[in-house]
Amino acid sequence: MHTVRKIPHKNRRKQELEILYQLAHDLARSSDTRAIAEHLFARTQSLLSANYGFLMLTSAAGRELRGVAAYGVDSEVFRQERIDLREELAPVVLAFQKKQPVVVTDVARNPLVSERLRKDYHFVKSAWLVPLMSGKSTVGAFMVGYASQREATPEELRLLQLLGDEAALALERARLTEELRDREQRLEAIFAASPDYIYLTDIDGNLLDANPALLKRVGLSLEQIQQKNFADFFAGDNLAEVSQAVAKLMGEQEVRGLEVRARDSQGGIFEYEVNAVPLQNHGAVTTVLNLARDITARKRAEEALRASEERYRAIVENMYDLICELTRSAQYVYLSPNYPEVLGYEPSELLGRTAFELIHPDDLPAVVAALNNPSGQGQGTFRARHKNGEWRWIESAGKAYHTARGEWRAVIVSRDITTRKRAEEALGQLAAIVESSEDAIIGKTLDGLIVSWNAGAQRIYGYTAEEVKGHPVAMLAPPERLDEVLQIRERTKRGERVNHYETVRVRKDGKQIHVSLSISLIKDAAGKIMGVSEIVRDITERKHLEAQLALARKLEAIGQLAAGIAHEINTPMQYVGDNTRFLQDAFQDLEKLLKSNTRLLAASKTGTVTPELVTQLEAAAAEADLAYLSVETPKAIWQSLEGIERVTKIVQAMKEFSHPGTEEKVETDLNRAIDTTITVARNEWKYVAEMLTDFDPALPPVPCLPGDFNQVILNLIVNASHAIAAVVGEGSQGKGTITVSTRHEGDWVEIRVRDTG
Repeated sequence: MHTVRKIPHKNRRKQELEILYQLAHDLARSSDTRAIAEHLFARTQSLLSANYGFLMLTSAAGRELRGVAAYGVDSEVFRQERIDLREELAPVVLAFQKKQPVVVTDVARNPLVSERLRKDYHFVKSAWLVPLMSGKSTVGAFMVGYASQREATPEELRLLQLLGDEAALALERARLTEELRDREQRLEAIFAASPDYIYLTDIDGNLLDANPALLKRVGLSLEQIQQKNFADFFAGDNLAEVSQAVAKLMGEQEVRGLEVRARDSQGGIFEYEVNAVPLQNHGAVTTVLNLARDITARKRAEEALRASEERYRAIVENMYDLICELTRSAQYVYLSPNYPEVLGYEPSELLGRTAFELIHPDDLPAVVAALNNPSGQGQGTFRARHKNGEWRWIESAGKAYHTARGEWRAVIVSRDITTRKRAEEALGQLAAIVESSEDAIIGKTLDGLIVSWNAGAQRIYGYTAEEVKGHPVAMLAPPERLDEVLQIRERTKRGERVNHYETVRVRKDGKQIHVSLSISLIKDAAGKIMGVSEIVRDITERKHLEAQLALARKLEAIGQLAAGIAHEINTPMQYVGDNTRFLQDAFQDLEKLLKSNTRLLAASKTGTVTPELVTQLEAAAAEADLAYLSVETPKAIWQSLEGIERVTKIVQAMKEFSHPGTEEKVETDLNRAIDTTITVARNEWKYVAEMLTDFDPALPPVPCLPGDFNQVILNLIVNASHAIAAVVGEGSQGKGTITVSTRHEGDWVEIRVRDTG
């Protein structure tokens, strides 16, 4: 049981005050959390004789308490402790809600203490908790623990609250100190790293501080510049403006955008634009913070621009074909000699007339607005009437000025852009055609990089122009067709046109589509190659319809062959059935013979053989006719196997013919494909012709469409059969011959079908 040393009440209060005073003194000198915790724990032991102490702070979001320091337990382990303030069952949550101390006399039995905390801190039998308040905010919690169960007296709770209040004040002071230190460090970093000039002066202009950028610019150290006054650097001619700025600062007003011309330590001139802020001390302006940006380069550029404008204005304003001068009422007072070449009028014909007379009525409002532009400058395009009545497109730029007598004048420089306008219209029509085309129209370089992409291309491929421009057109091809893309590119570079080349491409969503490509070079008027045009048409639907048509034709052919195939299967199946029934009867006879033989064998082992048993065996052997069975049974089995093999071959051939497996070109064994088709069509030719095959055994696989190839061979065989039937009838006049041969000739394979029809 915990005991407390008896101290007279008066002395105890004095001792408590001394301890609290010492704690306040120590905390005031502490600037970090751990030092605060050490002082707090030491004074807590003196006042409350606690066995354990725990200090926790709330997270930035205020959702949990995080361990900071502890005594009586492993402090490093406690720093990993986290308590979720959103949990309903926790004494600290209750303390936070009540904003007053909470006493847990029996930790082990208190339902608000979680199972994990009871287990991890099983040595703590009683705990007192106080929330740490800073104003209305809860910044943390301070807890003391005892190794035995203990109630807290009101006096002890008062002391615990006082300890918590002191800790909260110290923690808040430490936080503010840390924030202030961070701000000072940030300001120091900005001051040191800023490329702009930052300097501090007193009200007399004496320099108190300057950042590295300004020190470098004037070529002085900080100690040297602190011996200078603003006037030592001033080299401008706007002293009156600077004096007004100083007066504003003394009146506690900021100064913005003041331009200053200064001289560095080597006599070099530089200019800067400054914003000045007055800083007060005890209500009076004592210093000025100056934030300045170097504008030397800008000023020099402005001066160079002014000189350039004055030097070249006359050249720029007179570089076009037509030059005229107008009055305020748009009357011609001067026209250049080349007016007849453009508009057909001699200058003398137009002098005194208004320019508005030649301008198309639809364009007149815009021309009037440009001429009356308040800026004194204007430009635009309009139609002007040629002397022969034709409308010519004119592009003009003008500038107004006043003569020495104060008369308003405008100098207009114009050029004939009729040819360009017509070309633009034609180009616009062409662009509209390209954009409205359902086909994809793709512009690309000779190396295959995409440079233009119309709306049709986006519809077909799914990519926007931004997604494909600059990328190789090969991105639209499946991996297995990249060689094809390279081959087409080489053909194009050789000047070949690619017309209606059917292939497969890939959309953005990964779906493969059938397309027809037409590719050609783009050349300018001089014949120089500018790029490559690729026109793409989506033929996926057409391919689908063609596939359906091919399938329909194939099904039609299969339907026409069905009766013959059924007959081909039925014939061998008939004798397979007959032979199976024969074998069934033979087995029954042999079974009787086997039973008689078994009985005789059993009797011989016991010595009880009787004449009746021998007679039964002889009768069974005679009935079975073993001599006949030994000849006919193997023959029936062989015939059945041959029939089954024949049916299997027909079924396999029909399967291969009906389901070639792919719509893409694949490496195909042509000999096998032809043999399969011959088998399928057997009923078409067997009555009128003999089929001879002469296959080249060294024939390599050939890339083709198996289904289409099978259909072609079938058509040739059926046609040959019909041709022979027309000569020999239904076989009554003998049979003809159909010969199918294959040969490997260099890079080619030759297939020949000959008949005697």
